[in-house]
Amino acid sequence: MPAEIIPAAYTPPAKASEAEDDLVRCQLGLMAELEASLDASRKALLALDLAGIELGTREQIGLLRNLEAVRQRSRLACPAELEHETRRCGHRILQAALLQSALLARARAKLRVVANMLAGQSVTYGPLVATSTVRLRAFGRKSGGEI
Repeated sequence: MPAEIIPAAYTPPAKASEAEDDLVRCQLGLMAELEASLDASRKALLALDLAGIELGTREQIGLLRNLEAVRQRSRLACPAELEHETRRCGHRILQAALLQSALLARARAKLRVVANMLAGQSVTYGPLVATSTVRLRAFGRKSGGEI
């Protein structure tokens, strides 16, 4: 287990199967934390709380790194009762991540509308218009009677 995940009073188990069970339980704990973090991010997105969204994103990145480190150490198959719980927790995390992705896309669309409204009527939304000399040269013509 990574050093930041191991409790201070941690003693390694005597058997390899107990160690594997501990890793799987640690993985389940991290997955539960990730699910709670995604739920908090969902609430922050719905409230348009930018600080909460940023905090949730940082927390989720850290949890994913820790989870990956634990998964790298636990290569053996986990017991059936823990495997079922791991799959269920993984499914809930996937659903929460899909919901967060949809909410982020919706927030981006709202921000685009607000940015367009703040830009005002003087902004053109088409391609940039160049000065006449540059435009003529771009089309292979010469300006002002040049041959």
